[in-house]
Amino acid sequence: MADPAVQDFHRNLNAGHYEQIYRGADAGLAGEGRHDELIKFLEGVHTKLGDAGAARQLSIRVSATTFGSSIIAQYNTTYTRGSAIETFTWVKKNGNLKLYGYDIRSNALVAN
Repeated sequence: MADPAVQDFHRNLNAGHYEQIYRGADAGLAGEGRHDELIKFLEGVHTKLGDAGAARQLSIRVSATTFGSSIIAQYNTTYTRGSAIETFTWVKKNGNLKLYGYDIRSNALVAN
C-alpha cells in the first residue's frame, strides 16, 4: 500500500497540488494551525529540488496495535536537482493510508 501512496504524493507535489496533500493528510500532520506551515514546506521542497522522479523503497516497518495500523516507509528519490531520502509515516484508516509524517533529507535542499 505504501508505494501507490508515495506515487500519489509525488504526483501531487510535482503538479503543485500542495493543498490536496494537506487535505488528504491525517490531523497529526495537517492539524489545526499547521496549514500554512505545511504548504510552505512542500512548496520549498518542490522549488529547491524540482520534480520527483524515480523512488526506490529502502525500508518499511508496519505496526499494528489496538489503536490502528501505521506504516513507516523510507525511499531514495531522484529529483530534478538532486536525490533525497524521504521518510513517510502513514496511518491506516478505513482501509486507506493517510499521511501522518513526512521527513526529507537532501544536500540539494541546502545547496540550491
